[in-house]
Amino acid sequence: MQSSGEYINQLFDMTMRIVDQIDDIEYEELVSFVDQRESLVGIIMSNNSKLDESDKNKVMQLMEYDDVFLNKMLSLKNEAASWLNKQGSIRVQKNAYSSNYASDSLFFDRKN
Repeated sequence: MQSSGEYINQLFDMTMRIVDQIDDIEYEELVSFVDQRESLVGIIMSNNSKLDESDKNKVMQLMEYDDVFLNKMLSLKNEAASWLNKQGSIRVQKNAYSSNYASDSLFFDRKN
């Protein structure tokens, strides 16, 4: 069984890799990282061992990156919302133009 310090080192290394690629990371990778991080934190918490000063400093450093991850998640959320809104607009326009009209009716398309 690994000590809490080893788990913290593993968490620290994993976090630094993700921070280095944060601008290019995809949603799935970020979700995988968050799941792994949660698992490691759970293991560290369940060990109930005292952390030395070095481990406490690493934990404090890790906490400084929380805003980076939250901002990336917010950015991905906004990007997805924008895409969904765009798709909704496209669907509305497509439905308007593909509706079945009576053959003796007229359709006027006005540009605003």
